[in-house]
Amino acid sequence: MLATVLVALLSSLPAPPPLPADPQSRTVPDVLKAVPNTPPDPLPSAADRVDPAAPINPVASPEESGVEWSKVSSSAIRFLGVMHAFRWATEPGTRAGGFGLGKAYRESVSSLHGWDDGDPFYVNYVGHPMQGAVAGRLFLMNDPLYRKAEFGRSADYWKGKLRATAFAWAFSEQFETGPLSEASIGHIQRVPPQVGFVDHIVTPVVGMAWMLGEDALDEYAVKPIERRVQNKYVRMFVRSGLNPARSFANVLSGRVPWARDSRAGILTYTGTDPTGTPVSRGRAEYPSVAPFEVSATSGWRQFALSSTLGS
Repeated sequence: MLATVLVALLSSLPAPPPLPADPQSRTVPDVLKAVPNTPPDPLPSAADRVDPAAPINPVASPEESGVEWSKVSSSAIRFLGVMHAFRWATEPGTRAGGFGLGKAYRESVSSLHGWDDGDPFYVNYVGHPMQGAVAGRLFLMNDPLYRKAEFGRSADYWKGKLRATAFAWAFSEQFETGPLSEASIGHIQRVPPQVGFVDHIVTPVVGMAWMLGEDALDEYAVKPIERRVQNKYVRMFVRSGLNPARSFANVLSGRVPWARDSRAGILTYTGTDPTGTPVSRGRAEYPSVAPFEVSATSGWRQFALSSTLGS
């Protein structure tokens, strides 16, 4: 009776789960069945393939992709202040004309016509182009996308210069006829012959040519000197003296006159030779292991019945 009850209880229990197969005993077909049937990754298209010979262009971060307008504005206002202070101190006609945005200002703006404005040649064709170059530099050094582009045929270089020239034109118009201009401070355009448009054209256009000339001098005169001369005073002089508009813009922006956005300062710049190989500064770096060595040893040697100390 007891045996019958035990048999009935055992038969009512569920069957135990099968033991997992030994991985070592699994056959190849079993392994293939366990792998999910997923399609292979598609090959990259021609548009997605990367050419290993193509140059790598750095991508500007979001904070470096826009013009730093606050810095541009503060530098431009500082530049305006310097120029108007100079005018007020050196031009009796400016002081006598007064300032304001009333009737005299409207007459100054409405009187503009023709080309000549009665200023000497050096003022119209040297001073105003330099003003345009300085204004362009103030913009360019606060334009992160293009301020490091160096003189050459690259698109970035010319885009940066065109943007800087556009700002130089806007700055020139403000200086000539804006709220803080020759028309509002001195009202000089209302009195002939100060009525021409020469400064409106020459300042940005010849100012761009001035910037190009300074860039060419920096590339073909300043850099070769810096590659050959390590003296900091010589470097300081050639950087500042051969790029006067850039130097003045640096000062207006609170930097040293010889600063460059595209390379290191006068104390650390090493430069490259015409083939692009870096040129080291200071003392030469000698190898840690000499190409050959000379050594001497000593010992006892015995010949026949006598001994000798030799080397």
